[in-house]
Amino acid sequence: MAGRMPPWRVGEYLYMTITMIWLKFLVIWRIARAWALLEGIVPPENMTRCISNTYSLTVFWRGWHASFNQWLVRYLYVPLGGGQRRVLNGLLTFLFVAYWHDLEWKLLVWGLLNGGFLATEAAAAAFYRSERWQWFIKKPYFSHLAAFCIGVYLILVIIGNLVGYHVGVNGSVDIVKQLFFSVAGWAFLGVASAVVGAVVRLMFFLEDLKAAWGGGKTC
Repeated sequence: MAGRMPPWRVGEYLYMTITMIWLKFLVIWRIARAWALLEGIVPPENMTRCISNTYSLTVFWRGWHASFNQWLVRYLYVPLGGGQRRVLNGLLTFLFVAYWHDLEWKLLVWGLLNGGFLATEAAAAAFYRSERWQWFIKKPYFSHLAAFCIGVYLILVIIGNLVGYHVGVNGSVDIVKQLFFSVAGWAFLGVASAVVGAVVRLMFFLEDLKAAWGGGKTC
């Protein structure tokens, strides 16, 4: 289907699809939570962060099905060693979640992709902390470049997560071809990544503002 759409329409399709999935779960879980609250039971909130206010895979999964995320951290990720082997333990956790949903090839690919995204974030964090690259990080244009790269990365994260739960492997291949293997696709990615990057900078600003007011950072 993506092969028959122009790149800008593919981008619109990606964003609207992931947003509709988020909204669907938000409504389902909040209706169930409302009934529990009427019975005097206070269950945890599951969708704790708007999908449009997400700047990393870690933040994404902390706010998507948050109660399941907490269970996975407590009973799987931490017993495996937690942050001592963050990438490996994160990959194993994602593969468990894929198997927990169903034993399908597209879910296995989804788990592997999320493990790859986690490795990318770990590498980016190591780069940012490295003394060797501080001269580059302190350049006035670095924050703009970083925001643009995050924009590209978030587009890939959306595609990767739709592999398991909507478009499948073949559908994601069509999307990648349309966005990354055409002149029009690169033009769209440039504009979209710049826009997403600008929004990410706004997210960071609002979180810093909230922390300055004593509200703490949104998880």
